[in-house]
Amino acid sequence: MSPPTKEVIETERLRLIRISDTSLDGDHLKWFHETWSDPVATSWSLHGKCSTLEESQDWFTVHLKTYDAITYIIFSRFSADGAELPFPGEVIGNMCLRTQAAGASLPPFSRAKKPLNLRSMGYSFLQKAWGKGYATEAGRAVLDAYREGTREAREKGDEVYYVEAIWGEGNPASGRVLGKLGFREIGYKEEEKVWLAGAWRYGYIVSGWYV
Repeated sequence: MSPPTKEVIETERLRLIRISDTSLDGDHLKWFHETWSDPVATSWSLHGKCSTLEESQDWFTVHLKTYDAITYIIFSRFSADGAELPFPGEVIGNMCLRTQAAGASLPPFSRAKKPLNLRSMGYSFLQKAWGKGYATEAGRAVLDAYREGTREAREKGDEVYYVEAIWGEGNPASGRVLGKLGFREIGYKEEEKVWLAGAWRYGYIVSGWYV
C-alpha cells in the first residue's frame, strides 16, 4: 500500500493534486484524461495516448490497482500574464510514483544490503508547459512529499527506499530534469525496438535516487 502523502501541494507556480477517483463523471479522471489524451504529451509513453475517457479510466485504474500509483495532476496557478487562476488552476501535466513488479532494472549504487522498496517515477506535460522548469519544480515537490510520507517507515530501517526513472537518448531534457532532482545515471537498458516520439528506439537510460 502506498505511503501517506499530501493530497494538495503548492509550489511557487504550481498546484499538485493527488488523484484517486476513477468515476467517469469525476474531476480526477477528467484531469487525468487531459494529459493522457494528448498525442504529444504521451509521445514517449510505451502505452501511448488514450483516445476516449473510457480508455483513460481503464489506464488510470491500472495505475491504482496494479501499480499502487501515487499520481498527481499538475496545475499552473497563474495565467500567462501572471493573474492567479481560479482553483485548482490550469492542467499542464501529471507525475506519478508507481511500484514495479519486476524490480529494479539495474543494480543501484552501493548502499546498505537490504530489500529495496522500489518505485518508478514518470511524468508528462502538455507542450504549452515545456521549457519553463515546471517538471523540476513539480518533481522536487513530489519527491519531498514522498520522503516525508515514508519517513516513519524508513526510520525502522527494514528496507531501502529507492526511486528509479528511465529516459530515452532522444529526450535529453528529461535527463536534465532528473539530474537537477538528484538522480544519478546507472546505465543503459537495451530493449527490442519500439516506435516512440517519431522514431525507432532501442533502449533507454536508467537513473536512480535514494529517498
